[in-house]
Amino acid sequence: MNALRHAGIVVSDIDVSMAFYRDHFGFEPLADAVESGPALSRQLALPDVEVRTVKLRPAAGGAILELLQFREPAAIKGTPPTLTTVGLTHLALTVDDAMRVHRQLCAAGHAVTSPPVSSADGRVHMFFCSDPDGVQLEIVEEVEQ
Repeated sequence: MNALRHAGIVVSDIDVSMAFYRDHFGFEPLADAVESGPALSRQLALPDVEVRTVKLRPAAGGAILELLQFREPAAIKGTPPTLTTVGLTHLALTVDDAMRVHRQLCAAGHAVTSPPVSSADGRVHMFFCSDPDGVQLEIVEEVEQ
């Protein structure tokens, strides 16, 4: 493996999710497209698939976050996994100021677990929050030792 290319999240409203990741975490749009056709239907094993995809990149670079809103077939709204569910449970985002991000998210009415807390080794301050569709995000500020 060379690198983590991207993480994909199926969302219920791509514009709301795009604004969340842009406004609170500084993600910048790279591409916005509606994809469909026989090749995509074969790749995803879904007949007549149509999906809007928005690719976002952190301002500092790194792996891409891909938001997907399925138009056909319609996305299935389920219960988001908890932090103890087997499988992918959360994404971790590194920020410069966890307390500022925490205040910003709280002011906007987003669910957060707690104020930033220091890790046991003192190397990070972190907290968890949910995106508009309930995806768990671990917000991490690295602390100089």
